[in-house]
Amino acid sequence: MRKTLLILLLFSSYLIHAQVKGEAEYLIRYEVDFVLDSTNREEVNHEVHRLYTGSTTSNYISEGMFYRDSIMQVMRNQPRGNWRAMRGAMENMPRSEFNASVFKDLKNSEVWVQHNLAQDRFLYQEKAVPMQWEFTDESKMIEQYMALKATTSFGGRDYEAWFTLEVPILDGPYVFNGLPGLILELYDTEKDYHFNLASMQPLKESYPIDSEDGNTKQVSKDEFIKSYKNYKENPSASFSRYLPSNFEMKDETGKTITRRDIERQAKEAADKRNNLIELW
Repeated sequence: MRKTLLILLLFSSYLIHAQVKGEAEYLIRYEVDFVLDSTNREEVNHEVHRLYTGSTTSNYISEGMFYRDSIMQVMRNQPRGNWRAMRGAMENMPRSEFNASVFKDLKNSEVWVQHNLAQDRFLYQEKAVPMQWEFTDESKMIEQYMALKATTSFGGRDYEAWFTLEVPILDGPYVFNGLPGLILELYDTEKDYHFNLASMQPLKESYPIDSEDGNTKQVSKDEFIKSYKNYKENPSASFSRYLPSNFEMKDETGKTITRRDIERQAKEAADKRNNLIELW
């Protein structure tokens, strides 16, 4: 009985720590350039990402995901008859190729990463924090701030970061934080991923942060990576099973598209996403 109670208490504690909840007082935007297909380095994705950060918590998310999540939240509270117009707005919205949303518990040095994968949303704790930074004697000006250089390694890549002591925000893009100031610029040494400060502003109203939306599957990082690799092998599995074997449709040019064509296109698209920010 005592052993069972101990297991339940440990499990409950794990669930409690999985929730990162708080408020942000600042919105920091980063311009992000990244190469997603290592076989085509001429194709560089350019996106704007948001870092909502406060004294104890923060949330990092691409603007594309932010707007889509916002519309989905509104749709959940709307009569079903109003969904068509909002769905049209989502279809015309720029899509994000950066599929991670990061929640940081800055007080306890915990990082949780949320990923959408097919129809599922996963949440796992990043164990490789706090990061080990090495400081250099290099400095440069970024906008009006004096920036200092530090280096670290994460996810199979070596990184160089430029941070400033003039902004007392101990945070940065993606999972990166732990420096004695705000990260203004960050890039891996291959320059596959490059983050640059675009803007920084205090919020007129605090922004709520909550890692638990009721639709996430909490897993370990190893479990998520396994799910991701299974998805890469058969990316159309989540929807092609609903298509009959003799399925056909016409595209905008009048060409006939079969189920096999859809499966092939999904696999080709997944294969081009071969240079993620973390090298699994």
